[in-house]
Amino acid sequence: MCKLFCLTISLSASLSQLQEDYQNLVLRCEILAEEESNLHLAMKQCQAKKREERKQIEGIESAEQRLREKIKQIEGQIENLQIHKRDYVSRCQDMDREKDLARSKLDMVKQTKQQLQCDMHRLQQKIEVLKTM
Repeated sequence: MCKLFCLTISLSASLSQLQEDYQNLVLRCEILAEEESNLHLAMKQCQAKKREERKQIEGIESAEQRLREKIKQIEGQIENLQIHKRDYVSRCQDMDREKDLARSKLDMVKQTKQQLQCDMHRLQQKIEVLKTM
């Protein structure tokens, strides 16, 4: 009888332990299910946030492209201005050469005129001397 009683107590204790272990497992499963649900929600939120961030990236890339196009346009305008500037610099240099040539001719004309005036004055003096004779 003692064996049966001990066996009954032992089975009762084992059953009680098994039920407690089972309840612990149920509780752990519930906690893990809650954690799983929270992680799914966090993943969805992360994906939604990532979509928003991707839209921002696309907007930035679009703005970058527009700026690159503007830069290219401005560089073209600068190149055209530089071409015009070179043309005007060349024309100014040509005008400086023309001016120098004209100045040289003017100096020669002035010198020739002055020489002629001297010759005229000398001849006029000779004429005056001859008239008085």
